[in-house]
Amino acid sequence: MKIRDKLFGGEYDFLPKKKNHKIESLFPSRGSFTFNGRSAFYLIIKRIKEKKIRSIFVPYLICESLIEVLKKEKIKVKYYDIDTKFNEKLSKIDKNCALLKIHYFGLRKSKSFNKLFKNKKLVIIEDFSHYIPSKKILEGNRSFKFMSLRKLGLCPIGGWTNVNEKKKIRKFNKFKEFIDLKIKKKRYLDKELSNRNLKIEISYLRKFQQFEKLFSNNYKMGTISKEKMGQLITKNIYKIKNIRKKNWVAANKILKTFSLRIFEVKNFNTFFSYLVFTKKRNNIIKLLRRNDIYCPIFWKIKNKLPNNSFSKFCSEKMISLPIDQRYSIKKIRYISNILKNCLQY
Repeated sequence: MKIRDKLFGGEYDFLPKKKNHKIESLFPSRGSFTFNGRSAFYLIIKRIKEKKIRSIFVPYLICESLIEVLKKEKIKVKYYDIDTKFNEKLSKIDKNCALLKIHYFGLRKSKSFNKLFKNKKLVIIEDFSHYIPSKKILEGNRSFKFMSLRKLGLCPIGGWTNVNEKKKIRKFNKFKEFIDLKIKKKRYLDKELSNRNLKIEISYLRKFQQFEKLFSNNYKMGTISKEKMGQLITKNIYKIKNIRKKNWVAANKILKTFSLRIFEVKNFNTFFSYLVFTKKRNNIIKLLRRNDIYCPIFWKIKNKLPNNSFSKFCSEKMISLPIDQRYSIKKIRYISNILKNCLQY
């Protein structure tokens, strides 16, 4: 058994086998590639500041790294709740402001969101980090768009936005070091080993954390050229979507009673992860880790919210089970049954 088969979730150790993909077939000619989704988001914030916009509506259920960018850029943050279909609950939107829409977990766009486009004075920003949109959707110019490319395993590092930015990355040697480290780790994982070499894994994780800190603290580093990104990104996007769908369906057959009604195949564009909800979330996360299953938490909310808030419900009770292209249906069934046993414990 390969080492990667012993651990579920966690960081991707992925690089495409073929180089120099025709990236133009996947992304519009207009736009920029960055180190991560945060850097792509910053390019949008920089652009809206030029439009004299100084406030933005964001959902309570949001990655704190995006809030950090807004605070550092001195943008006033206003929060809104989401409903049980993960749509925005907004009664009134101020003039001369922006609105961030997160396409949670690959769910399709709602009709209520499309109505927001009728407000021509509202600047809309769409986060596609959980969603693999078509090139046609990315080409639309009604909204600003951005995404983290590594969250879905499309490449080991990177972000994209439809904002054109000419400034290229500084510290390019650091970027090359990161990719070389990824290649070494992939070769290590491809070997048949009976036991983990913890020294190698710990060494890798420490170096990776150093890169993460560098990229996190330098969200203004600039952009990556299409040529460089073309060497990193996979061209099998639609194959990835299909694998994720099959894995999601396999998990759903075992865990459906612990999920929500909205989570049906027809409601998804992309299957990001399988979500279950439980009051025992924190204890179950610990039990899963004993079985080498790592489930990310989306996301811990720092703001105080009413008890009936759906954002609070998700933040406290949601478990996100990895169902990505690293795993076969057999493995998904295996980890789903472990999770089911934990939920029934």
